[in-house]
Amino acid sequence: MNYEEQRQAHNKGKHTLDYEYISEGETIIPPTTFKVSPSGISDFLDHTAQYYAENLLGAEKSFQGSTSSYLGTALHATAEVYIKKGTLSEETRNNIYSYIAINASETVNPEEIHLHLTPMWRALKSHIDSNPVAITECHVGFTVSPGVVLFGSIDAIRIIGESQLQDDGVSKYTSIEQLRGKHVEIVDWKSSGALTAPTKISRKYFFQLQAYAYILQAEYGIIVDSINNTYITRNAVGRLNSKGKPMKDYPSTVSSVSLPMESYDMIAGLTNLIADSVTMFVNNPELRGVLSQDGRNSNNTATLPFILGETAVVEI
Repeated sequence: MNYEEQRQAHNKGKHTLDYEYISEGETIIPPTTFKVSPSGISDFLDHTAQYYAENLLGAEKSFQGSTSSYLGTALHATAEVYIKKGTLSEETRNNIYSYIAINASETVNPEEIHLHLTPMWRALKSHIDSNPVAITECHVGFTVSPGVVLFGSIDAIRIIGESQLQDDGVSKYTSIEQLRGKHVEIVDWKSSGALTAPTKISRKYFFQLQAYAYILQAEYGIIVDSINNTYITRNAVGRLNSKGKPMKDYPSTVSSVSLPMESYDMIAGLTNLIADSVTMFVNNPELRGVLSQDGRNSNNTATLPFILGETAVVEI
């Protein structure tokens, strides 16, 4: 959805499913403000030319979705609805599958998603029931510099040292503001195609989680003690090898990896670097080739869709 479509959908009270998550309404960003996504920070460092092309120059995104990414989307949507409502209706399931069928490209295999989603969700549901969270899928943002906002959605936040739930099993918390001053762990669900779950937090995910921790500390006064990736593996059962013989089964599992949060200095410096670089790119066409590490952009005078300095985040 573009900005105007999001606004109209919210005003009409529609229940929408976007590429990332299912939601009844979102915080959205004006099209004139540049959004630094925590999940894209490593791309700025590792694929700089592509980052500028796709995020500032309007090039088509190189990644248009895959079976794995849509499976992850469906799993995230299922977890969000379950945590917020305590149940999954048939309508919710149909919404998720309809979204995949309508929006997925030809390279996406809906049957494969159907095959793995239920056993993966059962494994994740059991984990969530044993490890409750206070808030799920909360949109958070922090203005790094005029017109540049660090913004994204956190899968889950768990308060350390206290119960998350009321007696009826529903979370005590409905707003990120209620967590001000509390010690928390940030949790990110990650679907995995590996037969066994990863045992480390990758560099990309490390930057992503650190950025969310920085937002919570800088904007909301929340103290992040640890960051966590929770991996949910596919349900690799009933497989046959090339000779038609049964292979070892690897049912869906859930595995968590946590790291202590030590300092915000590194991620603060990195996000400021991105904001400064974007600002220079917008205001100095003669430097665009150097900043983007792409000589084709030298003296690029194309008008960019960002007027830095406007309000960074608009709540609808």
